[in-house]
Amino acid sequence: MPRLWGFSLYRLLPEFRRLEAEHQEHLKEEFAQFLARWQEKEGFLRVYSLVGLLGRVSGALVGLSFALLGPLFGYVSGENPGPNPGLAFRFLISVVPGVAILLAYLLTAFFPHEVRE
Repeated sequence: MPRLWGFSLYRLLPEFRRLEAEHQEHLKEEFAQFLARWQEKEGFLRVYSLVGLLGRVSGALVGLSFALLGPLFGYVSGENPGPNPGLAFRFLISVVPGVAILLAYLLTAFFPHEVRE
């Protein structure tokens, strides 16, 4: 099966922040020129952003967690927490975050990571 996607990480090294302001500005201009040349060559500039992803994933996880409380523990509301509210609470503070961490680990384990410097 052909590889249809890739993941690359570009990061700003801490040493950049220690440079003098004039040198930082020169490097910023150089980087902007590089991006302009790349855009001319490719015809477009690829930009990926994860802004807002954390909020959407968090909301989905909270919704799924509370949806599971009804069938698993008889939870209806804060006024009627079901026959075993302590177990439902333990589920929310241990199982749900544990599954989320495991899912995040599995997703990152299967992503190819390339660090370019």
